[in-house]
Amino acid sequence: MLNQKIKCIGILFILLLLPMSTLFATSPAFPQIVCVLGETPKGQLIGSGFVIAPGYILTSLHGLDEAKTLTLQFEKGARYPATIFSVSAERDLALLSFPFKKAPYLEFSKEENIAIGTPISTVGCPFGLHHSMTRGIVSAEERIIRNRPVFQTDMAINPGNSGGPVMDQKGAVVGVVLGVLSEARGISFALPSREATRFLGETFSQMGSLFAKSQRDADAGEAYTQSVRFAPDAFRAYNNMGEVFRRLKQGKKAEAAYLNAIKQNPADANPHYNLGILYDSLLPNRQKSLLYFKQYLNLNPTAPDAKKVLKWIETLE
Repeated sequence: MLNQKIKCIGILFILLLLPMSTLFATSPAFPQIVCVLGETPKGQLIGSGFVIAPGYILTSLHGLDEAKTLTLQFEKGARYPATIFSVSAERDLALLSFPFKKAPYLEFSKEENIAIGTPISTVGCPFGLHHSMTRGIVSAEERIIRNRPVFQTDMAINPGNSGGPVMDQKGAVVGVVLGVLSEARGISFALPSREATRFLGETFSQMGSLFAKSQRDADAGEAYTQSVRFAPDAFRAYNNMGEVFRRLKQGKKAEAAYLNAIKQNPADANPHYNLGILYDSLLPNRQKSLLYFKQYLNLNPTAPDAKKVLKWIETLE
C-alpha cells in the first residue's frame, strides 16, 4: 500500500513539472476546410468544401449552380465570396474560385484504391455546425451508385457534410463526401479521390489552353502546373506547359516539362521536336538538339515539316 502511495506521488510530481501543452494535446485545426453557403430561390444551401490550390475550393455540386451568391466560411470565421469555376454533374463536383490565395490546401492520396477497414475522417458543416469532425472506416468495397463509383463508409454524415474531404490517418484526401441514402441508416458514400483529381486535372488543363490562346502565358503556366499536379500522367498538359515556359524564356522549366511529356508518352513526336527547338535556341546544345530532331523524324517520318527538319539536322551536323 505504501509503495502504491509513493508511486502515485511520484507520478503527480512529474505531471506538475510537465508543461500544459504536453499534458493536454491541442485541438486539431482545419484551416483548409470551409463551409459553403449559397443563397438560392428555394432558400439557403449549406455544404462543405476544402482548398485544393491557391484560390480554389473543391466541393459538391448539389444545387450550387442555382445559387445567386456563394460565400465561404473558414474555421476562424473569415468569409470570402466565391464563384463557380467548373462543374462535373456526373461526378457531382464543383470547383469554386475565391480571392484569398494564401490559405493552406489539402493534398490528395496517391493510392488508387482504399481498403475495407481503413480508418477515415471528415470535417464539414452538418446542419451549419461549422468544422465538425466525424470518424469511421471504409465499410465496403467500391461500387457503382447512380452511375458513379463510390466507396461506402460508416461515418456519421448529415445534410451540410456533402463536399467535405474524406481523409486518411495522414490527412491525405482519399475521397469527397457525397451523402447518404435517404432510406439507409449508418451508411454514407464518398467519391474516390482519383475521380476528383481527374476532374481537377482536366479543368486546369482546359484553363491553361484558354490562357495560352489569350497569350496570358504566366497564367497558363500556373494552370498547367496545377493540371499535372492532379493528373501527373497527362502528357499533353506537360507538352503544352513546356511551350508556355519556352515563350516565357524559362528554359529549365520548359525542358523539365518536355522531358516529362516524353516520359509519359515516348511515342509522341511533338515534345521531341520542341526539345530540338529549345536546345537550338533558349538552351543552346547542338548535340541534344540534333538528337531530338532525329528522334522526331524517326517517330513521325511523314511530318509536313520533315524536309525542313532534315535541313536543320544537316546544318547541325
